[in-house]
Amino acid sequence: MDKMPHITTHHAQITLQTHDALTGKLVEESRGENFSANQVIRHAKWWQRSIFKTGISTIGSPDTDYQPHQATQAMILTDSGLTEDSTNEWQMPGAMIGYATKASYAGTDIYRGTPNVTQLEAVTAYSKWVFDWPTNAANGTIRSVGWVGYQQQVASATDPIFTLGASIEQTWSTAVAAVYFARASSTLSFACISISSTSVVVMDSTYAQTTTFNVSGQFTAINGMAWDSGNNFLWIIGTNSAAKRIAAYNSSGVLQTGPYTLTTRTYGYLAYDGTYLWSTTKGTGNAHTAWKLSTSDGSDVSNFTFNTAIVNSTNPATAATVCGLCWDSTYSRLWVRQGPYSTSQLASITSYNTNGDKQTPDISSIVWDPTAAAYSVPTASYNTGGSSRDFDIIDGTQFAMPSFNGTINSVYRVRFDNMGTRSLLSSPVVKSNTQTLKLIYTINYV
Repeated sequence: MDKMPHITTHHAQITLQTHDALTGKLVEESRGENFSANQVIRHAKWWQRSIFKTGISTIGSPDTDYQPHQATQAMILTDSGLTEDSTNEWQMPGAMIGYATKASYAGTDIYRGTPNVTQLEAVTAYSKWVFDWPTNAANGTIRSVGWVGYQQQVASATDPIFTLGASIEQTWSTAVAAVYFARASSTLSFACISISSTSVVVMDSTYAQTTTFNVSGQFTAINGMAWDSGNNFLWIIGTNSAAKRIAAYNSSGVLQTGPYTLTTRTYGYLAYDGTYLWSTTKGTGNAHTAWKLSTSDGSDVSNFTFNTAIVNSTNPATAATVCGLCWDSTYSRLWVRQGPYSTSQLASITSYNTNGDKQTPDISSIVWDPTAAAYSVPTASYNTGGSSRDFDIIDGTQFAMPSFNGTINSVYRVRFDNMGTRSLLSSPVVKSNTQTLKLIYTINYV
């Protein structure tokens, strides 16, 4: 029997060029070589296995090897200058400068380009994709180029939505239904199980309760919590009757600093970025504000506004809300867990930098393993409990996601992914509205 080659990579050379829109003269050029990301390798290996297993179900043997997400459906240009890390990267980093799908496009979208159908090639040795952007699109500084998966444009969105894949890597059953949640380490987490509670549950490595402590001396209700690894503090945001407060405790519940009085707003959820705290408030409809708060006195430092966006198979929700918040120190971004009002729609995850720029993965609504999809739970309304579930980060791609499916409390270790390849360009390419842009992406197979 001939030995089938083991699929491990799709090696590509990338050339990115700007041209003067009037003369066509080359202005700037940068090159790069991509690495194949974990998700595209995972998909390629699944495809190889599926070829060998064809027909296995028809002879009575079950097959539960679920197809991973495709991650080569759209080409993305971002501003990320992060060093490539093929071992640990699962998501395209950076804010989006431009994108193109495999479908031709001509229009006024400020991001979107189009395949150049006269220059595409596909032969045994390679496939060459060529994309063009007009003067109005993809303006900015481009440092990274790569393939990602699942692009969807919806009527109410101001920019495209790139849906993340989600793989449930591990599940723990727990007695805790965590409305608010903070993860300190692999062996220590905290939860508040009720919107009106002042009791904090301390949990171990399996998210089993070990002890509790109460913060009723400073709060009448908890509205969010976040772990400060630098000081080993658990920060809590909440109310003391009508007053809004923050305070910090050690893991045993002993008050360490505060409480500090905040501006009176209906804060919900909490994250800590290594220096400042972040919390959110709800505006009208899908509008929300993220507030950066000082840990020294609780004062406002800055804020940005954002809109939640929930997507089902065809349409966005007319109303969506925040149901969790955490900080990603790997990529310096704030993750927002969102939930719809309708159970027919899927909860999602969106990330922003500290200026409020949406980062490139936008939305997560797909779970790889269909037998364990219950991490995605809607919420009744902003910061009112119900089936609301806060969450926290494990690393740059994995999250601890508390959930409740009606009968069982669980915490899932969920990995989010949507990147097929990435190339860090040899030098940044700066495009303006007097230039066109061309990307030549040649994928080699031999």
